[in-house]
Amino acid sequence: MGVPIYLLYSNSKMPLSPIIRGVTTFQSLKWKPFSITIAKYSHIALVLGDDPLDPNCRIIESTLSGGGVRFSTVGAFKKRAKNWEMTRLREEVSLEQFLLLNKAAAGQLFKPYDLMGIIGLGFGRNWEDPTDWWCSELVAYLLKYIGMLLNGWGHKVNTYAPQMCCKWPQDVVDCSVF
Repeated sequence: MGVPIYLLYSNSKMPLSPIIRGVTTFQSLKWKPFSITIAKYSHIALVLGDDPLDPNCRIIESTLSGGGVRFSTVGAFKKRAKNWEMTRLREEVSLEQFLLLNKAAAGQLFKPYDLMGIIGLGFGRNWEDPTDWWCSELVAYLLKYIGMLLNGWGHKVNTYAPQMCCKWPQDVVDCSVF
């Protein structure tokens, strides 16, 4: 039996949230030009602890307001969110991969938020730079780093927006009222 991986999605109370949702909606048109799906989320974080329902469980995320990559908690994430959803990826990892995930996450701490990259995402620009991250780029990088086989890996991690991460096989385990 493997170790489950949990993700947290949200719409922030911050003014940038609708802009990010708009950019990711625009991005999805490049892959399916005749199917418009308004992005449901503007932010994603990765749960690093073993009890995701505990408000003190550790997460890693990259936020503009936080200055980039930081550890936080599930409870703090939920408090900042306008709406949130926690999911469990259907693909599980080994204990060794989970420990590597936590080590790799710690190695990304204090890297700045990739504001230019998120702007470039909407224009199809490749501004990939591993010295700074936006939220979904960080999550995609860490999961790919430990060898997860999630769909969409044909794309570079710098092209991942929360809307693309939603397409990974996963199940909702907890949510606020949407």
